[in-house]
Amino acid sequence: VVVSDNDMNTTTVHTFNETAAFVWDAAKHHGLDPEVLARLLCEEYDVDNRVAVADVARLLDEWKASGLIR
Repeated sequence: VVVSDNDMNTTTVHTFNETAAFVWDAAKHHGLDPEVLARLLCEEYDVDNRVAVADVARLLDEWKASGLIR
């Protein structure tokens, strides 16, 4: 995962639920492609691929908006 230059703000703490933590860890090893991350999510959890792709894309958008990733 590429961390943005905004990561120096130590007054903000981000917490992830179990699924978001899984996606974060998977992104470190597999990159930020929502299709790839969704496939990995489906392998780990009982979730429909279309739902996983939409959820992962939304999560990545939120992380980008928060400055967690580029």
